[in-house]
Amino acid sequence: MNDIIKCVNISVYFNTGILRKQTNYVLKKINLNIQRGNIFGIIGPSGAGKTTLLNVLTNQISYEGNVYIDGNDTVNKGADLFKELSLCSVNSGLYEELTVMDNLLLYANTFGKGKKEVSELLLTTNLHECEQKTFSKLSTGMRQRVSLIRCFLNDAPVLLLDEPTSNVDPYTGSIIRDFIVKIKEKGKTIILTTHNMFEAEQLCDQLVLLNEGVILEQGSPNLIKEKYFQQPLLITCTMENGSLIDLEYPKEKVQLSNLIKDQIVLSIHSNEPTLESIFVNLAGRKMS
Repeated sequence: MNDIIKCVNISVYFNTGILRKQTNYVLKKINLNIQRGNIFGIIGPSGAGKTTLLNVLTNQISYEGNVYIDGNDTVNKGADLFKELSLCSVNSGLYEELTVMDNLLLYANTFGKGKKEVSELLLTTNLHECEQKTFSKLSTGMRQRVSLIRCFLNDAPVLLLDEPTSNVDPYTGSIIRDFIVKIKEKGKTIILTTHNMFEAEQLCDQLVLLNEGVILEQGSPNLIKEKYFQQPLLITCTMENGSLIDLEYPKEKVQLSNLIKDQIVLSIHSNEPTLESIFVNLAGRKMS
């Protein structure tokens, strides 16, 4: 396995109570193997521990366990860690009263890049007409895209993207997802947190379903869905007249084929599980 990041028994907790003897876990015994060149999803609702896990990877908080990048423990890396990791979060650290171009040039120049590289990235994310706008005047979606560009400028092999499409409109979300795919195509490893299960299915090669600091399931989206698929496969066809016909596949595949050939089927749906339904089932089972 070509793992670039490995997490071993990662736990983050705090103590409460009068004598501070009650332990409350934010993350508990997290084990991850993240392969080079993949988009790896950390999927879960608010409060699941997603951002905390990113803070562990970037050595910003205390934790138990070990994190390795290319086989080297991150504890010993110090500031050199940020040559290998680049974090894009809601708190971007960009200057409100500078223009988009000036903000990005401040960062780009640190890594030997200039206006040409910044302009190309602005064009890729449909922000080329905003380069002279003051950052404070940008919409939420524009700010997200500028933060994403900033994250990409230092050419780190691993990019950590914390909810990059949160609170943006569908059009902006689509632009951001397309840009993430283009980043991957350049050989980068991307660690993506999101609570959007559909987005996770679209983008992620591998993922973990995280809830209350515990991993409920992990693997590729397709393998996870296959694991929880319950036979038989039921196909529901919506007909031109609005009626519904349920067929069992592959037992009734001839009937299904005939309906499609007759061109009287408006839509077809199956009972294949989604990541969302799997997560809800697992989280409910855990809490019961």
